[in-house]
Amino acid sequence: MIVSINQPAYLPWLGYFHRIATSDLHVVLDHVQFEKNSYCNRNKIRVGNEGCWLTVPVQTKGKFGELPISDLQFAENLSWQRKHWESLRMNYSSSPYFKEYSPAYEALYKETWPSFNPMCRAFLKQNLKDLEITTPIRFSSEMDIKGSKSDLVLFICQELGANTYLSGELGKNYLDEKTFHDVGIKVSYQKYMNPVYRQSREGFIPNLCILDLLFNHGPDSRRILLGDQIANQKKSHNIVIRTDASLQIGSGHVMRCLTMAEALKGEGSKVLFVCRNHPGNLNDLIRKKGFQVVELQAVDSIQKNDGAKTGREAYAAWLGVSQQKDAEETISVIGEAHSDWIIIDHYGLGEVWEKAVRPYASKIMTIDDLADRRHDCDLLLDQNFFLNGEKRYEELIAPSCTKLLGPKYVLLRKEFSEERKKLRERTGKVKRVFVFFGGSDVENITGIAIEALSVPEFLHLNVDVVIGAQNPHKGEIETLVRRRPLTKLHIQVDNMAELMSAADLAIGAGGSTTWERLYLGLPTIIIPLAENQISTSLALQQQGVIAVVGIDGGLTVKILKTAIRELLIDQDRLLNMSKQGAKMIPYDSVNNVSNFIKHGLDKAKLNVRKATVEDSKLYWYWVNDPDVRQNAFKSEPVLADDHQKWFNDKIADKNVELLVIDSHLGPVGQIRFELEDGFKKIDFSIARQFRGNNVGRIVIIKALEYYNEKENFMAEVKKSNVRSAAIFTGLGFNKKEMNDRYVFTI
Repeated sequence: MIVSINQPAYLPWLGYFHRIATSDLHVVLDHVQFEKNSYCNRNKIRVGNEGCWLTVPVQTKGKFGELPISDLQFAENLSWQRKHWESLRMNYSSSPYFKEYSPAYEALYKETWPSFNPMCRAFLKQNLKDLEITTPIRFSSEMDIKGSKSDLVLFICQELGANTYLSGELGKNYLDEKTFHDVGIKVSYQKYMNPVYRQSREGFIPNLCILDLLFNHGPDSRRILLGDQIANQKKSHNIVIRTDASLQIGSGHVMRCLTMAEALKGEGSKVLFVCRNHPGNLNDLIRKKGFQVVELQAVDSIQKNDGAKTGREAYAAWLGVSQQKDAEETISVIGEAHSDWIIIDHYGLGEVWEKAVRPYASKIMTIDDLADRRHDCDLLLDQNFFLNGEKRYEELIAPSCTKLLGPKYVLLRKEFSEERKKLRERTGKVKRVFVFFGGSDVENITGIAIEALSVPEFLHLNVDVVIGAQNPHKGEIETLVRRRPLTKLHIQVDNMAELMSAADLAIGAGGSTTWERLYLGLPTIIIPLAENQISTSLALQQQGVIAVVGIDGGLTVKILKTAIRELLIDQDRLLNMSKQGAKMIPYDSVNNVSNFIKHGLDKAKLNVRKATVEDSKLYWYWVNDPDVRQNAFKSEPVLADDHQKWFNDKIADKNVELLVIDSHLGPVGQIRFELEDGFKKIDFSIARQFRGNNVGRIVIIKALEYYNEKENFMAEVKKSNVRSAAIFTGLGFNKKEMNDRYVFTI
């Protein structure tokens, strides 16, 4: 992992962003003391034929001169904000892209900032967004930092797991490269030459602030900044995964998230795990798999649940803190970089947490199977099998949310697909048994299974017992394994698929490993270990693909022994369980999920239909999407009653055509044609989870094809809505500027 570090900078030059873009993680060094006459609080813009400073006045006298940058205060005269904006407006208002990009920066200059650092962070966030740079950002003031100069840099690199430190040229003056080399960290130095580009006046002035490039070149700024080779590389996705493992939670949530992360990493996505440091966590395993983990502080209260809490109360206790507190801690550690996706897999998190992190992500995905709480997400994955699966989330998510439901979306590690390729034909005869009850197995059901298999009639069977490294009953299990012949104990294995493939019968819990066993056609006796495992297990038993015991009368050695005996003498049933179970899960199920996150939907499968009265609520959610409101000419939220009246009027109006763009994953967006002054006026919006990958352009093309006309269309686009303007320009519409908008006609 490449890490770069830089002090905060107000409107930095291009090289600052080049270093961020070419790193896997960037640290803003804001805990160090402010230096006068540095670039921290000033940079240059072009005024006429020379570069002129814009300087933020800060207090440096007396005690203020000793403050770290994170505590730096403005000088009493706050008129600098108005003056800076006036300077930018006067010198760049005629630049080609000033009108598109200026509203966001004008708003920042009008904001009342409590101190220098929050202001600097806000400008940096906007700059990164405009340049489409998704590198995660951390702030040293929010880390436990030690050392100074070279030792400080080395400490940060080690804390973050870097194997390369990307330094500026000045680093050669103070970095002790030998100490980096001794711990396996390579030091490389940025060699960046300011590219020459067209400015607002003749001649070129180098090393100006980033706004000079943005106002003059807009969407092409990224290519100019990074050069064709880097800019034309497929932009990686910046993905944050929030999940936990513990003795109470178990390992399943983390393991399926690792599966997702592995699939996403295949095409260069940057994946960051955020996990609380609970006893029994798997944070080291995640790091071993090559992913960065940011740890949230452990909470003692998670260990104090004596079993009195059940259901939602128990799941909330797993988190250890309130959802709001957890969200705030997560936001503080993931930094200011805007994530493409935040993925949540945690029974203790729901709508409160998701709403809190919403401003920090383009899209939110929730992995759930409880259907017991509301979610504010764009994509919901429930890979479990339920007889009423389509209806479980109807009142818990917005109608605009895309649902991926059922085993065809199961998250299975690559080792399972590799094992399935060479899977032997099962006969229904049992010679080897596989026992696994999750990473922790607090109730020691593993011990009961070994005892059941230790009676004389089963001693001819080979048994593989798997437990996690954090299993609290490890000693007892080791004793039971030693007593039983033909039995082998495996601890925290990496060859789970191989062990399952070799077995003829499994005994295990009803969690995520259910799908691994079914995928490999391994008949299983399931003992549900949690309330949420019961309904899925019973539904699968009804399909004839597993056997379930231990629900009504509890589990005893005798009950389990009887279940094993019944299956051993019924080879036809075992063979049918194997064949039917394997059919439930497609070969590449994990790619059904990861491909959507990486590439979006299959645009060839889009279709257009007329909206119906049932689509009113869907339209209402779409129209109140924050980005849609920002790009609307009236940005206020639309009230439900007002929307319903508008929708009823429009759907009854013969001069209006309301359309919905559908896909195999559900509704993608809406497009409206409204006859006005001889033109058919176009209004469209795309659901958040489908944005990007040229979907907007394809939606308009599909709608025009549906309308079966090619002329007399018109659209009005807010000047700050750069993407929509680019779509209509690319489709050959004529562009005319009018007050606060562009009018496109064809």
